[in-house]
Amino acid sequence: MAGLLRPDGGRIVIAGRVVTDIEGGIDVRPEERRAGLVFQDGALFPHMTVGRNVAFGLKRGSEVSLGELLARFGLSRLQHVRPLSLSGGERQRVALARAVAAEPGVLLLDEPLSALDPLTKAAAASELWRHLRTLALPTILVSHDFTDVVGLADRVAVMEEGRILQTGHASDLVQAPESPFVAALAGVNYFPGQASPRDGVTVIAAAEGDATFLSTEVVQGPVAAVVSPWDVALGLGPPEGSALNALHGRISRVVAVGNRFRVTVASRPPIVAEVTEESVHRLGLASGVEVVASWKATGTRVVPVGPGD
Repeated sequence: MAGLLRPDGGRIVIAGRVVTDIEGGIDVRPEERRAGLVFQDGALFPHMTVGRNVAFGLKRGSEVSLGELLARFGLSRLQHVRPLSLSGGERQRVALARAVAAEPGVLLLDEPLSALDPLTKAAAASELWRHLRTLALPTILVSHDFTDVVGLADRVAVMEEGRILQTGHASDLVQAPESPFVAALAGVNYFPGQASPRDGVTVIAAAEGDATFLSTEVVQGPVAAVVSPWDVALGLGPPEGSALNALHGRISRVVAVGNRFRVTVASRPPIVAEVTEESVHRLGLASGVEVVASWKATGTRVVPVGPGD
């Protein structure tokens, strides 16, 4: 899209203007595409101050002044500072301001949050969201981390090996992933199987192991049972109450994710649960501990799949 690489085929249109049309022989030079590119590491000029970095992108005759741009991105007090003295979030702001200074028709962001530490990332993501909404520019954001796009993107496209597998809102991908890859990216459990209605519920025979799952959704045929980790409870004995689904196995991994913990159970099929820190300590959850993962029938969403999926 930025014109730095020439595709083998296809057509790219930015703000109504064709910038790439391989069959039509059109390949507009990068500097003429009006595409603002923000690199993963910011790619700031280390020998220039913040002000000079932003001014580098400023178009001659622009109606926006350098001072206005610096103020818009909260960089006025850093105008005379060099990039090596900046935090990760500050460098991101400088890179974004420099890209916007060129008055682009589209913004291209290459993993803008991946170089930030966990403490900085949350604040930087919130700040980035605010700037993108204010700028109101079409924006393409690339990331390998699903959490980076949640809350930022209006529309998400998941790619594997150069092919788009699924598009939709982030919540659509969590609620109804259409492949194991999409489910893994969105962080939900995905169990292929065969569904058949029985006594008012749907029974899904898992493709792996001899497990069966119950769902309140009425579906028949090849399906995938989708279960959110936060709907899964862990216990040291049989489940109590209305939990109709259960998998037994030993814990293979416990990972902290923010203020919660993701616990992988080596059942057949394996399942991931998301629990509180209090649950981890109370139950003594650790690698090797045998547990029962359980959830309600209402927690099993059913996604029809084709024979080749």
